[in-house]
Amino acid sequence: MPRILAVDDNVQNRYMLEVLLKGQGHTVDTAVNGEEALDIARRNLPDLVLSDILMPGMDGFALCREWKSDEKLCRVPFVFYTATYTDPKDERFALSLGADGFLVKPTEPEELVGFLEGVLAKCERLEPGSQPALGDDDVAYLQQYNEALVRKLESRTLQLEQRNNALDQQLAELQRVHEALRASEKKYRRLVESLERDYIIYSHDTAGVFTYASPSVVNVLGYTQEEFQTHYARYLTDNPINEEARRCTGAAIGGEPQAPFVAELRRRDGTVCQLEVVERPVLDEGGSVVAVEGIAHDITERLRAEAERTRLATVVEQTGEGVVITDAEGVIQYVNPSFERTTGYTPEEALGKTPRILKSGQHDDEFYRKLWSTITAGRIWTGRIVNKRKDGSLFTELATISPIKDQQGAIVGHAAIKRDMTEQILLEEELQQAGKMEAVGELAGGVAHDFNNCLTVIMASAQMLRQKMATDERCHRSVESILDASRQAAGVTKSLLTFSRRVPTEKRPLDLRETVEEAARMLGSLLPATIELVVDTAGDAPIRVDADATQIQQIIINLAVNARDAMPEGGILRVSVAPSGDEQVGDMPGTSPSGETYARLAVSDAGTGMSEEVRARAFDPFFTTKPRGKGTGLGLSIIHRIVTDHGGHIDVQSEEGKGTTFTILIPQLDTEQTVAKMAGTGRIAGEGARPAAEDGPPVCRPGAKSPEAQPTSTPS
Repeated sequence: MPRILAVDDNVQNRYMLEVLLKGQGHTVDTAVNGEEALDIARRNLPDLVLSDILMPGMDGFALCREWKSDEKLCRVPFVFYTATYTDPKDERFALSLGADGFLVKPTEPEELVGFLEGVLAKCERLEPGSQPALGDDDVAYLQQYNEALVRKLESRTLQLEQRNNALDQQLAELQRVHEALRASEKKYRRLVESLERDYIIYSHDTAGVFTYASPSVVNVLGYTQEEFQTHYARYLTDNPINEEARRCTGAAIGGEPQAPFVAELRRRDGTVCQLEVVERPVLDEGGSVVAVEGIAHDITERLRAEAERTRLATVVEQTGEGVVITDAEGVIQYVNPSFERTTGYTPEEALGKTPRILKSGQHDDEFYRKLWSTITAGRIWTGRIVNKRKDGSLFTELATISPIKDQQGAIVGHAAIKRDMTEQILLEEELQQAGKMEAVGELAGGVAHDFNNCLTVIMASAQMLRQKMATDERCHRSVESILDASRQAAGVTKSLLTFSRRVPTEKRPLDLRETVEEAARMLGSLLPATIELVVDTAGDAPIRVDADATQIQQIIINLAVNARDAMPEGGILRVSVAPSGDEQVGDMPGTSPSGETYARLAVSDAGTGMSEEVRARAFDPFFTTKPRGKGTGLGLSIIHRIVTDHGGHIDVQSEEGKGTTFTILIPQLDTEQTVAKMAGTGRIAGEGARPAAEDGPPVCRPGAKSPEAQPTSTPS
């Protein structure tokens, strides 16, 4: 509805205009003189101004001239509403200043409302610049202005003479005015009673008992006008906001007009509603308060909508998904905190930019063209996008981009909800790897089982041949070669069984530091003199884990043999063990902090390193970069399986020409867990058997002696 600015220095005139116009659905601002009216209008432009003429400070004529000279205000219709000037010259002068209407008080309420609506409708049809042009002749303006003031003084003098000379006429006029007021009161009452459903006009006496309420009270509170005429406290709830409502009502009874306040009332059906209330005292001729009048507006739905918007804003601000809102051209208007956490861009850095600031270069132009054509056509686009953070790192996110439409269906912007999928993709890859390893493990276990049956026959037959051919040295050596090769094959079979989890593990609490030291002592016979072994066990404090000592030593020896093969010219092999906080786990791909603490085992070499392609397949079973006959490709797969069975994590970092580092995290036991485990096993394990996995070249030379266990060697 239109916004009307009412300018009058009389408080009662302003109040009646405000009640009348608000009752018709208009928004009303008020001012006491021209200066205040200009200040209000320049802050909040009205649709029409209704002004008196005679006012303190800047009067109506000066206000109209200033109004029509202002580039911002000149197109807003200006209507004079006065009882001071009645001469036709006054109206002509007002219109010459650019006024759009001139009304003389008193005017019937319906006539006043109809006249203002007519001015508004007329001005809506006017083209810009169609208002009367103001003259630039200041002398002519001052002359007309002075003439108007003189006419005013003459009018006032004439009125005094008439009152002094004709008391009987004055009494008759007063009687006529009284009758007119009574008729006007009836018309105003009809207007009040036709107010919108969510407004109540009321009055109460100085004791707080309602004496009148407009019929709309039944719509707002459910009470009839007669039922409502009780003390106002009956309707107030115990909401703390009503303390301020009681204070304001008490102040109005004390003679102080009140600024709008909010009260919570209980309806007849037991529900509650919130009302915005404005109250003013009614004074008698002696200045005493005889009643309080007020307007109450039901704002329950408005407050509920505001609360809903607040909840929605809170959800958007606190959600883990990134939210980006752009205009129709793709310029960013809003980003939530999750966007900043994911991308590194603050809202200040993102606003006014386009999502191209995240462009990674991983998609071609056709990808973005299809995305843009989808959302500009009013459809929703969903897909994965590889973007680039502020620090230059890449990440993958799942985005859903929806058009934002106005009430006419035109696209005014776009909203994107984005979830960082980087961690999930890594987990998916790890799950795929685990599934692949599981399938290969099942196959390897079946093969190993059948192969063991064959080896049993071969080895048993060879043993019998050796006994019968003890005197034939040549045949004896051949049989020994068969037995050595069979033992070597048995070692490979055992590796396959370990890989397929068909070899039972014996987990018990052990000191990882002691286990590493023991494995390091066994490395002496495996490493050439050109390789320097450096062992760091982080002091003497025990590092307790629940593990199979044999398998832990197998991990270390297999990795050491890989390092040996990667350093043909020699170098430093470093083995270290230390406690690790859970905050370090999240740095590994596919892992996240879980509240556990971990022991960290690391094996580093300064060898040839791996390419990115080789590193990605390092844990694949039967994958090896060694020449045919130099390895089976099971070593790192077995290590991966052992670590996984221990509830740990393994990561490899490598660069060609700069060496390789394997980092293994194994859940660490606290004191209570250690005591509980010891109670079940009877001791702390610190030593273990030799590793069971083999990945070395088969010994096929006649008479060659096979070692009982050969450490694993896979891609380095």
